[in-house]
Amino acid sequence: MTSTYNNNLLCKVCSSDSISTFGKITNGNYPADFLSKYSLLKCDKCSFKFIYPTPSDKALDFIYSAPEYSQWETFDEQGKTISTRYLNFKYYSKIISRYKKGGKFLDCGCATGLFMDVMKKEGFDCYGIETAEIPFSKTKKNHSGKVFKSNIGDMKINDGFFDVITMFDFIEHVKDPQKVLDKANRLLSDEGLLFIITPDTGSLSASILGIHHNDYIMEHLSLFNRKNIASLLEKCRFKMIKVQPAKKIINLEFAEKVFGRHTNILYYPVRLMNKILPKKISHFPLKLHFGGMFIIAKKITKTSIVQGRPSK
Repeated sequence: MTSTYNNNLLCKVCSSDSISTFGKITNGNYPADFLSKYSLLKCDKCSFKFIYPTPSDKALDFIYSAPEYSQWETFDEQGKTISTRYLNFKYYSKIISRYKKGGKFLDCGCATGLFMDVMKKEGFDCYGIETAEIPFSKTKKNHSGKVFKSNIGDMKINDGFFDVITMFDFIEHVKDPQKVLDKANRLLSDEGLLFIITPDTGSLSASILGIHHNDYIMEHLSLFNRKNIASLLEKCRFKMIKVQPAKKIINLEFAEKVFGRHTNILYYPVRLMNKILPKKISHFPLKLHFGGMFIIAKKITKTSIVQGRPSK
């Protein structure tokens, strides 16, 4: 679907007014009358994609109350938690530690604070933000005074306070990505680093699956490819120092739940494997690439600008 969308809309990345309808959202276990209200639009100039109209806070609360948001945890036959989330955070923490050895760390969308726990063991002074009440209440008990029930744009904390900010599976959920990145720039110290994991709409899987791709879902309000997110980062005074495919650690049991929710063509083969394979194999962690990108960006300061361009 490529019909021009004439509603005086401007792209949030390049400000172009050439906006088309990419398609209707079909993924997610939501009522049809709910999904029918929204479309995924595309900027014809830079390919930035976004949900329109922007869902209200009430609609987003409805989305985030779905049981899918507790599916990171699976259990073995003895009831022992097998946390793919923990394995991912351990993997990411090692990458971050190659670039920064300690300092003040902010996790955007910290949920129950598991990544903060991991990074604390790596020697970081950890903070987090979370807007959902239930995970926030749990996290603030373990990280008293260091968790904010706030959007990053509303944080009341001194500029330059943090050395590392992470936005893992976060920026695609925000309504105004430029506002978020501008605030992150202000919160970072002069040598501060920003780490992002977000879907890549330029990936091979996104090209093949089109509107039915796993990442084209209601709660993904802002979707990027490598080129347009680099452009937005530059606009927000960041220099991208590395971008690579984002690998995630999952197991077959978790994959079945995700694929089932998103009507993915792999759902039935994975479901069959989980029925015939032993639990030990269904729970075995696999490191795979699902079409996301891992971005490392450095804050551009006034002293690093030479003749209007960032210094190398």
